[in-house]
Amino acid sequence: MFQQENKCLVLAGAFSNPEIVRQLFNEHVIDLPDLFCSHEEADTRILLHVIHSDKIFQQLNIRGRIIVKCSDTDVLVLCVHYFKVLVSTEQMWFLTGSTNSLRDCRRYIPIHELSKSLSPLLANILPAVHALTGCDTTSAIFGFGKKTVFKLIRKSPSKFTNLQNFDKIDFSTSLSAARELISSLYDPKDKFASSHVDLNKLRVKLATCKDTSLLRLPPSEPAFKEHVLRSCLQTKI
Repeated sequence: MFQQENKCLVLAGAFSNPEIVRQLFNEHVIDLPDLFCSHEEADTRILLHVIHSDKIFQQLNIRGRIIVKCSDTDVLVLCVHYFKVLVSTEQMWFLTGSTNSLRDCRRYIPIHELSKSLSPLLANILPAVHALTGCDTTSAIFGFGKKTVFKLIRKSPSKFTNLQNFDKIDFSTSLSAARELISSLYDPKDKFASSHVDLNKLRVKLATCKDTSLLRLPPSEPAFKEHVLRSCLQTKI
């Protein structure tokens, strides 16, 4: 049985035309053209379904609740970023973790509360920051975890304002905005602030500093530019 009371099954990416999305009932099948897309990854498709559900809540004139079951940080970041555009969704929960015969590690993360605790600017720059510091399709910055990155942008989000338009502004501006983030990670006290405009110069400054390990140097400018190109594409997607 494809449909029970108040439940339905929606299939995406399962047909010869990968853009088609269909809703299955016991006796018939209907297309959902609002959900047709060319996205290859389920990560971004999930958010299309979230937004579609919010539109249904709006049509029914109700305040709905959405649960996203996923263990991917990429999807969590997108949920926090997009919650602000949902009109009729009162609660959004992110179900992550797994269970086995020994213990239950599942937990619900309240996206609605998390989103409200962040400033609009911080929520806007999250996708760009996440792509630049490592996601499914981009490499991580050596030596810096997501907690360190989040503490940095939460402390002074205005410093990274241009990252909210990271995928739309010209590449030179995107490069400058990304360089400011990476420079701040490697030089959080702005000891070599004058060298933040060129990562090669910052590498030299840090390499000659007694307190810095040679393993903890920022990337070179050529390598960094390629990384920013990949991050721009991922952020745009």
